[in-house]
Amino acid sequence: MSVGSAGLTGILYGGPVNAQPSIAYVATLKISGRRFHRYQTLTDGRVIGGGRGTFLFVQNAGGNAIDFSEWQGTAHGIYDVDGDALTVCVTMNSGNRPDSFSTAANNGRQLHKYVRVK
Repeated sequence: MSVGSAGLTGILYGGPVNAQPSIAYVATLKISGRRFHRYQTLTDGRVIGGGRGTFLFVQNAGGNAIDFSEWQGTAHGIYDVDGDALTVCVTMNSGNRPDSFSTAANNGRQLHKYVRVK
């Protein structure tokens, strides 16, 4: 993964992957070295949420594995890069690593789709 920014194009929390948030915002993921910064910005420029931490690529027989560490703990995930698109599926609250890019109600997974900002 290279240094840069990506904008969120879809997110899934046990519902349709392109479900619109209840409020309009732009989500951004910035990566530099092993550090990341993700945040949501309202259309008026106010930042309403986000997080910072580190990530680590993990040897995994099942494919591309990644762990994100923030102050709340570690989210175990899998990722796929296709050109300028990044798809990440993580299990929150230190749950088991996902085995597919999918989620369902109450399984603790989040599926994020980003596109590189140029």
